[in-house]
Amino acid sequence: MMKELSFKKITLGSIEKCYAALGVMLGGEPCLFFGGEGDGSMQAFRGANFENVTPIWQGGGGTMSIVPLCEGTVLASRGFYSMVDCAQSTVEFIRAVDGGFTHETIAVLDYLHRFDTLRAPDGACYLIAATLHSGKKDKTDWSTPGHVFAGKMNEDETQPSQVELKPLAGDFYMNHGFCKSEWNGRDAAFTASREGVFVWLPPEREGTQWTCEQLLDFPVSDIAVCDVDGDGQQEIAALMPFHGNEFHIYHQKESGWDTVYTYPVENDFYHAVISGVIGGEKVFVGGARKGAADLFVIRWDAVEGKYHAQQLDAGPGPSNLSLLNAPGADLLLSANRMIFEAAVYRF
Repeated sequence: MMKELSFKKITLGSIEKCYAALGVMLGGEPCLFFGGEGDGSMQAFRGANFENVTPIWQGGGGTMSIVPLCEGTVLASRGFYSMVDCAQSTVEFIRAVDGGFTHETIAVLDYLHRFDTLRAPDGACYLIAATLHSGKKDKTDWSTPGHVFAGKMNEDETQPSQVELKPLAGDFYMNHGFCKSEWNGRDAAFTASREGVFVWLPPEREGTQWTCEQLLDFPVSDIAVCDVDGDGQQEIAALMPFHGNEFHIYHQKESGWDTVYTYPVENDFYHAVISGVIGGEKVFVGGARKGAADLFVIRWDAVEGKYHAQQLDAGPGPSNLSLLNAPGADLLLSANRMIFEAAVYRF
């Protein structure tokens, strides 16, 4: 039987409706960012046991995504207070300055839910952003589609500058899932919606077009992409349907994408899924906000030739996750929304 991963959980603090997380190296040490949904705060945690807490903003949160940019800078969204109250969402350029942090708005995009940056073959950096919808009367109204937008970043990524986001082709209802990974050896963004899963590649050179390919043609809520089984082909971990009760891993075969694994624990409102490396192994990490509301890791057992699941925590109800491979430890950040907890699991 595959040996279980050993780890230590460190509870960092309380953030109202803790929703988004990112770990980066800053000045040679880990720096862990956590942001809250609704009117929550955004904070950075540093130090040997992350005991040093620096606020980036208090209140006025609505942070759905936090992504790395370059040394000393990250990007975070702000203003998505609820699925209905999310007009005038922004992308904030956050920079480490004199032991603290400054932030400045570089883009405004109504209903912004997820975003990241992609490097094109010619070296250009693009911001790609996905909106959940185009306006809602109430929580149950899904009559308008979301869209995917993109814009070229400033060549000097250490300095904030305005990014003009323009829509790419397509209407995507319940446009909720998003991740960054590689596809055909290139930086790529993957989106998930009622229409399925799509992969987006930036222009090969300035002036040419973005490309989009549909991978799955059924409703998916959240996704992660990684070659966990080591066969040279990437698998898709999919949470489905929208805010649903299923966690599946799909593998591409000649007949199409087939289900090769289903997480067996009874959960509902699956919301968190990422890929990355823990202990030198490629893994998927997932979590749900209802039912067992657990946090778990999926690995490939090469001896048995099957996927292996390990529950890491029961009941925290994670919304989003981030992995940081720091010197001497792999750090799994979990925004445990249902208990208002920012936590890190040190492997």
